[in-house]
Amino acid sequence: MMKDNGKLLYLRLFVIFLLVTVFVYWISEKVWYTRRTVQTVQETVPTAEPTPEPEPVMLSEHAELKETLLDLSLCETGKNEMLLNTEIEGPQEKKLRREVLQLETQDCNVSFILLDLRSGESVAYNTKHIYYPASTIKGLFAASLVDERPELLKPRWTEFEWLLKESSNEAYQDLADTYGTECLLHWCKAAGVREEIADNMYIDYSPVEAARLWAVNYYWFRDNESGKEMAELYEEPSVSLLHEYADEKWTTRSKAGWMFGYGDIKTTADCGIVYEGEYPYLLIIMTDLPYEFEKLENLTKILMDVHTDMIGRIDGTLQKD
Repeated sequence: MMKDNGKLLYLRLFVIFLLVTVFVYWISEKVWYTRRTVQTVQETVPTAEPTPEPEPVMLSEHAELKETLLDLSLCETGKNEMLLNTEIEGPQEKKLRREVLQLETQDCNVSFILLDLRSGESVAYNTKHIYYPASTIKGLFAASLVDERPELLKPRWTEFEWLLKESSNEAYQDLADTYGTECLLHWCKAAGVREEIADNMYIDYSPVEAARLWAVNYYWFRDNESGKEMAELYEEPSVSLLHEYADEKWTTRSKAGWMFGYGDIKTTADCGIVYEGEYPYLLIIMTDLPYEFEKLENLTKILMDVHTDMIGRIDGTLQKD
C-alpha cells in the first residue's frame, strides 16, 4: 500500500513538472513572438525623416535683388548723356543739368545714380566711367565679410566701427590682412559685376557697379540677421554728404571715400542708401575731384529734391504750379 502511494506521488510530481515545463515554454514562445512582431513592424514602417529647417535665401537667388539689378541695367550711360527713367519737372531738370555742367568746367568727371528701390525709377549720368574707389569700398567689404563670417561681428565690433564710422585705414588693413578680400567675391557675383573687384583692397570701379553692390547691401541689411545688426554702423559716419544733407527724419547708410595728393589719383565720392519714408533709394555720387566734398553739396541737395518730387508724384501729392 505504501509503495502504491509513493508511486502515485511521483506520478503526480512528474505530471506537475511536465505542466510547468510546457507552461514556461509557451510563455517564452509568446514573448519571443511578440518581440519579433514589434521588431518586424518597426523594420517595415519607415522612420519619419526630420523636417529640415529652411535655408536662408542666397543673395544671388533673391528675387527683389534681381528686379533691382534689372532696373540698374537701365542706368548705364556715358558722358554728356543723362538718363531720366522717371518724370522730372522742367526747372528741376535744368537745375540738375546746370550743376553737372558747372562741375565739369572744373576739369573733372562727375557721375551719379539715383534709383528709387520701390518704384524702380531713376536718374543717372556718366555711370560707366571708372573711378578709384577710395574708402567707398570699405562699406562693401565689411558687409560681405560679416555675411561670410558672422561670428566676427561681435568680437570685432570696435574694429568695424572704426572702419565704417571713422573710415580707418588701419582697421581695413588689419581685417584684409587677416581674412583677405575674397569675401567680396560673392558680393560681386550677386551684383553681377566684375569679380576682379575682389582681387585687392582698392580696385577701380564704375558708379553703376557701385550701385549694384550697394543694392546687395540694401537687401542684406533688410533680410539678414547679421545685416540688421550691423546696419547701425553705417548710420553715423564722420564724413558723408548723404548723411549730412538728408532730412533728419530719414535714416541713411553710407560710406564716403576720398583721395588726393597721391600722384594723379583723385576721388571724392559718396555711396549708400537714403531711407526717405516708404521710398528708400540708392544714391551714388562719384567724381575725380581731390577731396572736395563742398563742391558736391549742391548736386547732393538737387538729387535729394528730385527724389522727394519723384515720390510726391508717385503718391499723387506733388503740387504743381
